[in-house]
Amino acid sequence: MNKINCLHCLIKQTNEQKGRGLRIVCDWNDVMQDAVAHPLWELEIKNLKARTFVENDNTSYGDFFKKFWSEYEGGKENMYWRKDKALDNLVNEHSWNDKEYFNKIPFLSVAKELLLALKEGSIEELTFLSSYSERVHPGGDKRKLAKFEATFGQFPQVKGLRLIPASGDSKGSWLLENNPNFDMFIDDSPTKVSTVKEAFSDDSKFYVLPHYKCNEKVEGKNIYHVETTVSDLTNQDFVQVIEELKKQDKLENKQVQLPKE
Repeated sequence: MNKINCLHCLIKQTNEQKGRGLRIVCDWNDVMQDAVAHPLWELEIKNLKARTFVENDNTSYGDFFKKFWSEYEGGKENMYWRKDKALDNLVNEHSWNDKEYFNKIPFLSVAKELLLALKEGSIEELTFLSSYSERVHPGGDKRKLAKFEATFGQFPQVKGLRLIPASGDSKGSWLLENNPNFDMFIDDSPTKVSTVKEAFSDDSKFYVLPHYKCNEKVEGKNIYHVETTVSDLTNQDFVQVIEELKKQDKLENKQVQLPKE
């Protein structure tokens, strides 16, 4: 298994090898922001479910995140709480029904490293993909879109957050039709990474997964597992990077509105 501790180092190295910025396609949930461990951490802290990964009342979200993803083997395709209707409803209340959900949960370290790569000029294009339930969020999750617009959406290199209905075409099909020339695909789902890799025979493409226990079986050429933690990245950090690049004349003039934290 190819395990790395520095995603932006891999991006920078590949950038130098290719002699140009990379074209990256990246998932949002559980790569940019965690939509699985965070609601479970809140439930365990509040003693609303049997404690499995919370050791005591002082267990931080960062510690819970590390313990959960280093021990949980089921993966998103086999989430154990889906079998418990009462628990599933509690998880949904903490994520699907909270209007401020994506403003409350912190960014993960992958987001921080992508921001650094954007600042260094190592990325030519960055596109985010995210599937959604048409039943729960008709037309897409507006909360996620708002978070994107206030952060990564400020960069001209970022081509958007494309929302794909969970019942529709796979990410592999979407990439084949809309973005076949990507250099790097980042996703937390071992099934989706494997499917996308199978759809493309180009050995020059790179595939990156967060280093979660449930992803360890995915191995192969140009497949990397990056150490992923909870970061201290805020909306303000994106504004600061944009303003720094403008002062250095490294970014086209773009009006930046100070987002709410």
